[in-house]
Amino acid sequence: MNDPRSAVATPPTPEEQASALQAELTTRRRHQRWLEQQVIHLEEQNADLARLYAACDRIHSSLVRDDVLTTIQEIVANLIGSEEIAIYELAPGAPALSLIASTGIDAERFATVALGDGALGSAAQTGKPLVDETPGSALTACVPLLLGTTVRGMIVIFRMLPQKPALAPVDLQMFDMLSTHAAIALHCSIPAEGQ
Repeated sequence: MNDPRSAVATPPTPEEQASALQAELTTRRRHQRWLEQQVIHLEEQNADLARLYAACDRIHSSLVRDDVLTTIQEIVANLIGSEEIAIYELAPGAPALSLIASTGIDAERFATVALGDGALGSAAQTGKPLVDETPGSALTACVPLLLGTTVRGMIVIFRMLPQKPALAPVDLQMFDMLSTHAAIALHCSIPAEGQ
């Protein structure tokens, strides 16, 4: 009779040991690459949050209307990547948006926008942002400025800078932040002395 206790396990051959170690090394390297990608992703998210916080802080850093408008334009130019910008205001009960600040566009052509008229007027009427991510599009985004659910104005972003052919996810987050915080800052702002 064979006694099972007397059976001795055969040790792995050197080739089997090397193969097992190679498989383990491959698995660990794959896991390390995944961890490195996660660190990069988290660093990018952290940088995006820092930019959003800084932009929000800048919008609320002044109560002078011209300073608030300049800050909004700088945020759009430097963080979103467009130097063709229009900022509109909508007075309560008014039938049209009125241009209050702009950069890089024909101000006379875009002086007013009737509610419901075209893409800009529709975005203002509905309070829903409009984003066109078609490369080279003449209109990139319409960001309604909302106090609660009431449209008080709109930021219109025309062409993007050539070095930024498309919007990034953080740009859409920036639009959300601007929609509320720019509206509040403009609502609370006062004209500069002498205006």
